[in-house]
Amino acid sequence: MDARKKNTAYNDAWEATIDDFTTYLQFERSLSNNTVHAYAFDCRKLFLFCRTHSKALPTEVTRQDMEQFLASLYDARLSKRSQARIISGVR
Repeated sequence: MDARKKNTAYNDAWEATIDDFTTYLQFERSLSNNTVHAYAFDCRKLFLFCRTHSKALPTEVTRQDMEQFLASLYDARLSKRSQARIISGVR
C-alpha cells in the first residue's frame, strides 16, 4: 500500500471511530450538541497526537500512548479542568 493510501486509511479509521463515538453520545447518552462537539474535538486531539507520535490506530492505542498524550496536555499548560474533560472524552 502506498503512503497516501495508508494515510487515508489511517485517517478514515480515526474518523469512523470518532463518528461512532459521537453517535453513541448523541443517541445513547442524550448529551447536548455542545458536549458532543467538545468530546469529538478532544478525540481529534488524541488522533493528531497519535498521528504525530505513535501512528497507532484507535484500536491500537496503548497505555504508553495515553501517558504520553496526557503528558503533552500537561506540557501545553492546559488547566486541570481542561485536562480532566479531555481525559473523560477520550477514555
